[in-house]
Amino acid sequence: MTKRNGNSSAASATFNYKVDPEASIPRRLAEFLRWAAQEYPKRAISLPLAAKIVLILPRAPTIDGKEVERLRNAVASARKILLHEHKRGLCNIPGSGLRATIDSEDQATTEVERAARRAIGAIEQLDQNRAAVKLSEITNPEVRARVSRVAAACRALTSAEVLEKLRLPSETK
Repeated sequence: MTKRNGNSSAASATFNYKVDPEASIPRRLAEFLRWAAQEYPKRAISLPLAAKIVLILPRAPTIDGKEVERLRNAVASARKILLHEHKRGLCNIPGSGLRATIDSEDQATTEVERAARRAIGAIEQLDQNRAAVKLSEITNPEVRARVSRVAAACRALTSAEVLEKLRLPSETK
């Protein structure tokens, strides 16, 4: 593939893609990324190019343009559409753009791993916050009971066995 204005030749081929102008912007983005994943597997689509196609613009906007910002605001919803309706993830590749995952292996090595790393961070943050609480200082019995339940869950979630299962193989050595 050749480069043209910083985009792969996928840029010229995207004219073959037909946008449903009646669809919401997140749906248009999800469907476009799904199409691009089939036509150009594992190739990121720059945000300006995606904005041009999805928003049906005559030319690609600048990276800091309001159209690109409008598209960025649709990414979270497009991610949900891809996952729930098409069993695909949406990869945001800094400096390159966006792409949809192409199959289960791609989904596992990108989105599942990303979610596992985030889960580890969330578990560790929960445990640190729980550890800062002194049950003896809590007077409300409902709050005390809730913190006790969270503490029990933290003990289970922070066990070496659970964290080991969530960590990437390279992180466990």
